[in-house]
Amino acid sequence: MAQKPNIVYNDDKAIETCFKKFGEECKGADIENAVVITKDGETYHFTGNSFSVDITAIGDKLQGAKVIIHNHPDSKDYYGDCFSISDFSTFFEYQLKRLEVISGLGRYIMEYDGEPITPKKANELYNAARNKALNSAFELQKPIEYWQLAAMEHLVKDMQGLKFMRSKK
Repeated sequence: MAQKPNIVYNDDKAIETCFKKFGEECKGADIENAVVITKDGETYHFTGNSFSVDITAIGDKLQGAKVIIHNHPDSKDYYGDCFSISDFSTFFEYQLKRLEVISGLGRYIMEYDGEPITPKKANELYNAARNKALNSAFELQKPIEYWQLAAMEHLVKDMQGLKFMRSKK
């Protein structure tokens, strides 16, 4: 974990600049990285491994963070997917304001303004959405190429207050 120059919590332009720089720095990376901007405007960069990045090292400062930007690396065989069950659970555990991921599929954003959800309940909801996607694929006899994206598409339909979007930027 490395601390970077601070960004004002509500400075959307500075946050977008940070994201673009992050996207350029992590393009083609074979490991996950993340940038966290806390409610106090402190900015941290984390480096993980090829399957995950642990952003919890800053502890309570993670509560209510406005932006978590991380990448899902691509491999030779597939594009990195969307939000994982771990991403989804962490989002609710720390009551994050916003979560973003960039992968070969694009840039995705998740926000939530509903009733609080425990990490356990978030896992249950995610698994139920993944099962719905599986059942739908079975009924339509259409394979699912990106499980995480399919789960998120079902979650946004089923959860009041969940905002899930693909950025056009």
